[in-house]
Amino acid sequence: MVFGEGAKNAKIMLIGEAPGRFEEEIGRPFVGQAGKNLDEFLNILGLNRDDLYITNVVKFRPTKKDAKTQRLSNRAPNKKEIELSKEFLIKEIEFIKPKIIVTLGNVPLKALLYDKASIGEYHGKLVNLDDKKYSLFIIRLA
Repeated sequence: MVFGEGAKNAKIMLIGEAPGRFEEEIGRPFVGQAGKNLDEFLNILGLNRDDLYITNVVKFRPTKKDAKTQRLSNRAPNKKEIELSKEFLIKEIEFIKPKIIVTLGNVPLKALLYDKASIGEYHGKLVNLDDKKYSLFIIRLA
């Protein structure tokens, strides 16, 4: 299990989809290649990772076995895994009480809004979530 980390009173919460291999090994969110990209992005914005709260929708690494190599590789979480994890994510949001939630990709966007939400439709827009308690900002990861 890889739980969220960061400031317990963070004004900004970042939500990804699920941990990968490196995150699972180390037990921290966003420490693999996606974490390096995130750190560069935060540096450009002048944000300190310690001032944010970073988590994922799903707290465990979804995997699939490669037919040729028999190695496990990452995969996107399925609907059942997202639904099983969503209540915990909502509790995290309620505990941290961020002013802004940044969804990093389609999985967190769909988990918080609705399954039919499209990142193309919401990319770069502010959306009120849960009766305007939080502002949701959607970005597309490259």
